[in-house]
Amino acid sequence: MIQQMGYWVAWNDKYTVVNVGHMIEEWQRNPTYYVEDYEGKPAVGVDGLRRRLRAKGYDLIEENGRHKIAKL
Repeated sequence: MIQQMGYWVAWNDKYTVVNVGHMIEEWQRNPTYYVEDYEGKPAVGVDGLRRRLRAKGYDLIEENGRHKIAKL
């Protein structure tokens, strides 16, 4: 449809997407996923994840080999 109108791309002027990966509730629901993701980013690493969380008032905790994200 966009090409039929003579355009190459379309741009929505309203933000219509909810990216759950940007919400702390999602990080708390599945912290292991995010820890493993940051382990695969050597330039940032898990320490970078901790810094990012602490900057927003949260911390990464490991208890009994499991990760948990808790409010400071």
